[in-house]
Amino acid sequence: MSALRAVRDDAAGEPERGSSRMRAVGLFRGWTERHLFYLVAQARSGAREVLRHVVDQDGEAPFDHVRAHFAQHPVHPIAAGRLRGTMTSIDAVRRQITPTAYKPLGHDPERRAYLPDPRTREGLRHALAEASEHPALLRE
Repeated sequence: MSALRAVRDDAAGEPERGSSRMRAVGLFRGWTERHLFYLVAQARSGAREVLRHVVDQDGEAPFDHVRAHFAQHPVHPIAAGRLRGTMTSIDAVRRQITPTAYKPLGHDPERRAYLPDPRTREGLRHALAEASEHPALLRE
């Protein structure tokens, strides 16, 4: 059984692989650190880097700022018109992990910005750190 499937089938159980430090305690709207870890682990590398950048903003991350940052990124460049497509990887994994409609990054179309909830942002920060420590668990 894959680690992602283990989380999807039994979010409260121990994951098959990964760190035991990832908690199954609820963060926000049904998300746990374990859910966020598998979201990060199964997302494409470009989407993972966008998540990292948005989390590092400590609040609002305007779409135009994120788009400009990745258009010039030295390691993970993403063309301005491809950012939305890159982020579909996050939505696809989110739908596999949990049936909740809440997107962990949150966004405000009127303000044109990502607005992650503070608890979710901290959970993503922890999940990204765990993913850096366990690169063998990440999707290529």
